[in-house]
Formats: sequence, C-alpha cells, structure tokens
Amino acid sequence: IAAAEAFDGVNVHAPGTGQTVVMSQSTPGSLLNNPGMAFTTSGARFEFGYTRRYDLAELDRLHFAVAARKGAFSLAGGLSQSGKTSLYSERIVKATISMERGRFAFGLTGSSMAVQFGNNYGRFNAFTLGGGVGIRSPQVLASLAVDNITRPKLYDGAPPYPRLAAFNLELLTKKKLSLMVRTVMTESEKPRVGLGQRIPLAKRSALYWGVSTRPLEYGGGIDIGTPRFVFTYAASIHPVLGFSHTISLGLGTKSAKVEPPGGEEGDF
Repeated sequence: IAAAEAFDGVNVHAPGTGQTVVMSQSTPGSLLNNPGMAFTTSGARFEFGYTRRYDLAELDRLHFAVAARKGAFSLAGGLSQSGKTSLYSERIVKATISMERGRFAFGLTGSSMAVQFGNNYGRFNAFTLGGGVGIRSPQVLASLAVDNITRPKLYDGAPPYPRLAAFNLELLTKKKLSLMVRTVMTESEKPRVGLGQRIPLAKRSALYWGVSTRPLEYGGGIDIGTPRFVFTYAASIHPVLGFSHTISLGLGTKSAKVEPPGGEEGDF
C-alpha cells in the first residue's frame, strides 16, 4: 500500500516530539497537516528547512512554507522537494484554509504530488483533499484531521493512497509546559502513537523530547527564538536505521502575538 502520509507538509518539530504537533506554537508546516487548528500568531510567518531521513542522502527533503492570520481566518501554503530527479523525486504542493469561531476551528486542505523517475521512465501526478476540526482553551487543545479523502492514485493500476485520520491533543500548564499526544489511524494498518513534551526556556525558545511507535523512534530538539526569528533543530533515532534530522529557519513579519480563543491578541 502507498504511504498514507506521503502528501504531508513538513512539521519541523516532529522528529523531536515523537511526531506530535505543538498546536500552541503552530508553524506554517504543522498548520498544513492540521487544518482543524487556526494559526496561533498574527501576521505572516515564513519557514525554510532541510530534512535528512535515516542518514540517506537520496531521501533529503527541502521545504518552504508560509502562513498568515487575519482575524478569524488562517491561510498556509507549502512546497517541498525530496530525492534526486536523476533517480527518483517527489514534489509536494499543499495549501490550507482555516476559520476560527470562538473556541472552535474548521479547515480544508488540498495537496498535489508530482513524482518523477529518472532515465525518462515517466512523471506522474496525484491530487487529494483533506479537512479537520479543532477546539482550544487556555489549557487544552485538540484536533482531528483527515486526509486522502479521495484515495488518489499516481496512475491507473497503482495502489491508492489510503485515507488517514490523526487525533492531536496538547495539555498546557500555567507555565506553558506542554504535553502532546498524537494518534494516526490508517486504513488496513494498526494505529501509530506519539508522545512528546515542550519545555519552555524563554518566551520563544524551548527544548523538546518525544517517542513514537511504528517505527519505534526517540527524539529531541530545540527552538532558539526572538520576536521575529526562530531557529529549530530536531532529531530522532531509529534503533536500526539510525538518525533523522530537521533544520529550519522561521521568519516573521512582525513580533509574534498569540491569538487566544475569541480572536483577541495577547502576549506569549
């Protein structure tokens, strides 16, 4: 069966948080995969990153994403490229629109994948849709996202990409310490579970750790941030396949302000 998460954008924290989502500190990449949660900072944010999976250069992935919020609406878009065009490459374009109403959020996402095989073996394309719903309060954030609703195929006779549903939960203390849980359910597969934690160091800097199942991986990471800039490094280790790394740089158009439920800005 084709990989269910093949259409995902890059969540830069995922290797260090057990593949969970830090919804209280959403990034452009995480919003692409979680349309049921509105962007948590006002203005626009840009993100540039690089991922190496299991120390295999053939799987290197570059990505760019942008997200913006205006009032109750959030928009995000992203482009990623992995592999080498001389052998095998994937290019994914993804866009999300979300709307927040009080404590609730609703969103839709569309994804396009272009696969190219080297030596003129061909180029194939697929498109799919997804959506999500979410709810948040000062101490609890939860969302449910579904993707591959149309069960797309790269070509006639190819196995379809299976539908998936991901449940995300984040619990926060008054000091903004976060505990995240993520469960991914895919057609014809057992659920995959991730557990992670965010430990604030300053207003926009933090440490991360996490563990995930299927495959079993352990990870950690760090954010080093200012009001307009954040550098993220996250890594995970597989007992057999080795390390995976993600490095990213995030830039904001203005000082970050958290958008609490109800739409009023507040300092983070």
